[in-house]
Parts: sequence; structure tokens; C-alpha cells
Amino acid sequence: EHLPKNMDYTVYSGLVIGFPTIHTHPTKRVIQFIDHLESHKNPLPVYIFTTYGLYTANTLRILGKACLKKNMLPVCSASYRAPATDGVLLAPQIRFFRKSSRNLSKKIRYDCDMFLTKVMTQDLTIHIPRFKLYSILNYPNKLAGHKITFPIYLHKEHCIKCGKCIKNCPGNALTIDTQQYPVF
Repeated sequence: EHLPKNMDYTVYSGLVIGFPTIHTHPTKRVIQFIDHLESHKNPLPVYIFTTYGLYTANTLRILGKACLKKNMLPVCSASYRAPATDGVLLAPQIRFFRKSSRNLSKKIRYDCDMFLTKVMTQDLTIHIPRFKLYSILNYPNKLAGHKITFPIYLHKEHCIKCGKCIKNCPGNALTIDTQQYPVF
């Protein structure tokens, strides 16, 4: 969903921000979301969480620091193993890439209850995960992941301009150009 540009976040007692880990980083979209927010006058508690395929590296740390710049205090953070899109596409035969954490619903419920308790008691103790040294070992993989990202092409001779790709794009990354063709 697109968030309205004039949304007043100051009326909320807290904010929950969830996003997938992509090559050990938060998605560009969630970083842009944080960057476009106005800094809050009063501290706003936030619960940040990420989904990941193999591991999160410093994803939550990166987003937590971005939140702090906007006076949004990460009081809770969590990561949940979920199907990894890149892993499923590159190695569909490996079942691990298609699995979620055990008891995922219970973990999410517990973490949300903990966040609500912190908001209601005004416990604004900042929780930024520590730097994970193993993330340095993943640097070559991360570079390769950014280089191997597949470009999106439009084959105009096959496009019927139905708009289904735009409507069904989970990242809302497509729009229509002046000739009614989809544009990434």
C-alpha cells in the first residue's frame, strides 16, 4: 500500500515497522519510508522487525539507527525466519529456503505484547542490536547479490496493457507511462 504523504504520525503512541532482509540490508523501500518522515518532536517508540532467509546480519541495527535520526526509538526488535525469495528462486530444491521459524505466530504475538507493554508503561529504553562481526564474511555474497539482481524488461510486442502487473506488484514498483505501458 502507498502511505499518504500528509499522514500525521504524531497522533500515534507507537509504530511497528516490518520489512524483509535483502542481501543483509533493509529494503530500499523501508529506508526511503524512514527518510521521508519528519523528525518527531516527542520520542516515538517503534518496534522494528525483519524477515530473513539465512540470517539478518546487521539489518535491524541499520534500520534502528535510521529510526533514531527521526527521534523514533527502537524499543523492541525481532527477526523471523521466513521463505527467502532469492533462495527459493536460485535453489528451489532446498526446502530450508521455503520454511518459516517454528511457532512463528506465538513469537510474533509475544513480541507484539512486549511492545504494547513498553508503549503503555512508557518504557523508552532503546534497543539497537549489537554489530554482528560475521556480517563482514558475507560481504562478497552481498556484492554478488547486488550485481546479479535481474533487470526487469518490458516486451512491448507481448504487452496487452491490462495493468495486472501493476496491480499485483508486491512492491508497488510499477506505474503506467504516457502510452499505457508499465514502467519500473
